[in-house]
Amino acid sequence: MQAKIKKHYIDNHELIMRQNFIILAILLAIFSLVNAIPLVKRDYTFGPCSSIICAQNLLTISLDPNSPPRGGNGTLVISGTVKIRTINSGALIDASFFNAAGNKVKDPKIDDFCSKGISCPITNGGRFISAYNVAFPSTLTQYSLSVMIMNPDLTMVFCGAGNITG
Repeated sequence: MQAKIKKHYIDNHELIMRQNFIILAILLAIFSLVNAIPLVKRDYTFGPCSSIICAQNLLTISLDPNSPPRGGNGTLVISGTVKIRTINSGALIDASFFNAAGNKVKDPKIDDFCSKGISCPITNGGRFISAYNVAFPSTLTQYSLSVMIMNPDLTMVFCGAGNITG
């Protein structure tokens, strides 16, 4: 009887050891896969373009996702308060990407600024916030993004620019 209990104990112990080994092997495989996935954190900073108008009319620019994917799609969110000039009906937004040499790397994203739920004209003291879908460059690790809001006569009302790295 004791031999039978002892054999049963050894069989259960071996089974538990085998199960623990299998679980350990699975966890090791999962951690190896997670570590193999490259985590690329892209960083960006935006500020006004160098013009008197843009120094007064500050354009706030943010990107979603916060770390823009290389070659992926995202959302460009812009906001501001008009201090100089008026944003007239038919105003355009131009979002352009540039490489380190200052050359455009893709066709600009040009859209009707007043068609995204914004009521134009926007006069002094008027605020706005708007979002636009953009496709980020796939071949560059570092590039610039310029965003301009222009009236139909192409006079600039807002401009912001910044570098995206990583």
